[in-house]
Amino acid sequence: MNRSLLFVYGTLKKGGGLHSVLGNSSEFKGTYITEENKYDMHDVGCPIVVDKDKGFRIRGEIYDVTPECMERVTSIECNAGYIPFIVEAYDEDYPEGDPLKAIAFVYTSSSAHVGMSVSNRINNKENIKEWVA
Repeated sequence: MNRSLLFVYGTLKKGGGLHSVLGNSSEFKGTYITEENKYDMHDVGCPIVVDKDKGFRIRGEIYDVTPECMERVTSIECNAGYIPFIVEAYDEDYPEGDPLKAIAFVYTSSSAHVGMSVSNRINNKENIKEWVA
């Protein structure tokens, strides 16, 4: 079985409204932070992440998921306007370790129709943004 690593940062996280989409066969790997600070997060009722030069790092969770789970997530995310993107992220508890490559769903800057968003659901601490709803 060809499993994939999936980086989630919003409603797919534990406690999020879509977390059940991951199903029982998904294995939680831990809390991870993107290695590069080239993203931004906006609140449009749910979080979206976009590419941004000189942006932020994003805190999320990585799951090892089955092909069936990845198919469900891809269908939901792509129909909502997200595109799959490879991110490199390091384990928050072991930052000296090698980063993992995982699939995240993001908006490209050109497809994101968002203005500046101020939200109490997005924490920004030490140049790391995190969805906390």
